Amino acid sequence: MLHKKWLAVMLAVTTLSVAPAFADDDYDDDDDYRPRATQTHQAKKSQRTNSRAGLISAQQAGQNARAKLANSRVHSVEYDNDDRHGAVYEVELIKGGVKYDAKVNAKTGKVIYIKRDN
Repeated sequence: MLHKKWLAVMLAVTTLSVAPAFADDDYDDDDDYRPRATQTHQAKKSQRTNSRAGLISAQQAGQNARAKLANSRVHSVEYDNDDRHGAVYEVELIKGGVKYDAKVNAKTGKVIYIKRDN
């Protein structure tokens, strides 16, 4: 009985030691083919930082929208990459208790539109 258990343990150890290791098989000598979590995080961080280079600030976008709607105040400003207009700031304005939505081109600062929020 003890002999059978020992044989089973040895068989398991032998099987595990002979099992093929998971390896990069594309023959390019680069075994580190998956980015580490820190590498991925740094890459995403640099993409976010570089994606807004050359754009106006959120504060400037709010000021431009306010200039088009007299006596209003800026409630919020959010950056968005719009399918139709590209890089834009979505600005929410309030005038006399009424909310307005504005879209400002993030590259030029030009106000694309201002409309009353429903």
